[in-house]
Amino acid sequence: MSIFVLIPLIVKDVLHEDIAWVAIFETSISVGVVITALLFSFKTSYKNFYAMISANYIIYAMLMGALAFSMNKVFISAIIFCVGCVFAADLALSFVFFQNVVKNEFKGRFFGMMSSITAGITPLSYMMAGVITDYFTLKYAALLNAAGGLIICFAMLSIPRVPDEIGAVDEDDEDSDCEGSDADEKEVLF
Repeated sequence: MSIFVLIPLIVKDVLHEDIAWVAIFETSISVGVVITALLFSFKTSYKNFYAMISANYIIYAMLMGALAFSMNKVFISAIIFCVGCVFAADLALSFVFFQNVVKNEFKGRFFGMMSSITAGITPLSYMMAGVITDYFTLKYAALLNAAGGLIICFAMLSIPRVPDEIGAVDEDDEDSDCEGSDADEKEVLF
């Protein structure tokens, strides 16, 4: 369930506060996203890539679990800030992963398709959030999110492995690989 759907529900159904708290919580998530995105923009390589992704989902699960049991507005705001950090880290790590496993000739098509699928799925996640909150409490929905985070963490084990370190490729290795592969492709194609 999207945190963007949970925020208004938390304000209305759990805290019984006015719309100003929606703005505060959404600002919290935005600040978390921006700070984390800026921090990740300075990284040139990633060591222990799969451990980072798994840790990201474990942290997400713990945050959702904490959100299910919190009634303190400031604490909820801090949790939502951290969810924003996890969200940005997840996006950054996902894009780094896909940049390294998708062949160059397919990257434009792949990322275009991925963006389209994401845009198409977003309204479905909002619909599912509505269905879930019609039948279950908000606490239960947050716990479902926590369980989903743990499931994704363990599902990471089935993703094909990439090198333990991503980024900062040695230029000599890159040039020699490109020359051989381009020459071989030209012979086959022409």
